[in-house]
Amino acid sequence: MRLKQLQYILEVSKQKSITKAAKQLFISQPSLSSAISNLEQELNIKIFIRTHDGVEPTEIGRFLIEKASRIFQEVEEINNMCANSSVCLNGNLTVSTLPAISNHILLETLSIFKEKHPQVNISFNEDDTSNIMREIKVGNIDIGILALWDYEKEAFLFNQCKNNIHYEELFIDNFCLFTATDHILSQKQQVHIEDIQNYPLVVFKNNISDKDIEVFMKLKDINVMRFNDRESMKKVIARGNAVALLPRVMSLNDIYVQSGKIRPLTISHFKTNIHIGFVYRKDYLQIAQKKFILTLRDTVNTLLKDLPQLPAN
Repeated sequence: MRLKQLQYILEVSKQKSITKAAKQLFISQPSLSSAISNLEQELNIKIFIRTHDGVEPTEIGRFLIEKASRIFQEVEEINNMCANSSVCLNGNLTVSTLPAISNHILLETLSIFKEKHPQVNISFNEDDTSNIMREIKVGNIDIGILALWDYEKEAFLFNQCKNNIHYEELFIDNFCLFTATDHILSQKQQVHIEDIQNYPLVVFKNNISDKDIEVFMKLKDINVMRFNDRESMKKVIARGNAVALLPRVMSLNDIYVQSGKIRPLTISHFKTNIHIGFVYRKDYLQIAQKKFILTLRDTVNTLLKDLPQLPAN
């Protein structure tokens, strides 16, 4: 019997679900089921039974959970003692993300995490999806934050399962149109995707392919301007030289939007989901990385409540 096995049964008892417990424990559902099954065989008892509402502990299972809870209370006291001492969480953390989603949410996450764990050295950079996945596989980065189109998510998940990569979705967003406040499109009662055809479109370099623009945005022979950084892109939009199709979350606490220089608009009859999530190697998650993921989840849940619904203009 190992301490980690006791941790597993406590989390399953708390969540009343192996699937939910696996998510909280950062392991796959089959791995968690196998670990519990091995413990049951080792002790020659049945710890959980399945019900309509999930899983429930057996009578002997409740006894074991109670004992395990006491053990972990002692462990928690030891952890708290160490946390309050001069020995704090340290180590290195490397995070890579797409420029299109490297906005207020991620900056807030980094700020909160750094305040809690000042001795962790954080390296942060922006890259495209292919490079993020390549660096994750070889272990050069710990966590990659990316966005997936509807059409590519299934194939992406299939390939990553084969490569020992775990993906967790944070939220689903959709695209809106970013224009200068005095742009002619901003004055229209309704904006349709075909209205964008006559104006230069700015995108992040390597983040949106010509296929995405032509097939999924239904824009052909459009003048595309590609940028490496958000600041240059926003300046071009604010001056009215171009428009942009970006995830709605980009408007959250954005200084250009708050100052009225840029206006995000809903596009009528155009809804293309974009899945925002993160990836990491299943065999490469240390304490600092786990703490960062917990902070990221909490930050997303808090800040998305402040994301206003855009008017249909």
